[in-house]
Amino acid sequence: LEQLAANQSQRARVQQENKTNQEYHQVAVQQQRPAISLTQQLRALYRKGDYEELLALGKTTQDPPPPDVAGVMRLAHVSLADQAEQRGQHDDALAHMQSAMALQPRENDSLLSRSAEMRNQLSEDWYREGTRLMKDDLPQAIVALKKSVDYNPYNQTARSKLSQAEKLQRNLEKIQRTHNSE
Repeated sequence: LEQLAANQSQRARVQQENKTNQEYHQVAVQQQRPAISLTQQLRALYRKGDYEELLALGKTTQDPPPPDVAGVMRLAHVSLADQAEQRGQHDDALAHMQSAMALQPRENDSLLSRSAEMRNQLSEDWYREGTRLMKDDLPQAIVALKKSVDYNPYNQTARSKLSQAEKLQRNLEKIQRTHNSE
C-alpha cells in the first residue's frame, strides 16, 4: 500500500510538472509573437468590409488618430459613403464624406467636389419637396425649404421660395388672429 501511494504521488507530481511546463511554454510562445498593431487590425476589418466595426475600433485611439489609423478610417468612411449613395441615402453619404475629409484633409481632395455635388443635389431635392408641400402643408414646406438652403446657401431659387412661404405663413397667422378676435 505504501508503494502504491508513493507511485500515485510520483505520478501526480510528474503530471503537475508537465502541466506547468506546458503553461510556461504557451506563455513564452505568446510573448514571442509580435502583437498585432491597431493598424493591422483596422486593415483586416477593411478587407472584410466591416467598416462600422473598423470605425468603432479606430475611435478608441488618441484624438486625433495617428496618420496610419486616420488613413484606414478615411477609406472606411469613403466606402460607407459609396454604399449610402447607392442606396439613395444622400444625407448619410454626405456625412461620411465630411467625416473622411475631417479625418485626413488632403490638397485637391476629390471628396470636396463630390460633397459639393451631393450638397447641390440634396438642396434641389429639398427644394422640390418644399415646393410640392406648399399647397398642402405650409409649415413642413418651410422646414423642407430651410433644409434646401442649409445644404446650399447659394441656392437663390430656394431662398426666394422660402421667403415666399414664410410670408404666406405670417399672412395666414394674421388672418387667423383677426378671425379669432372677431
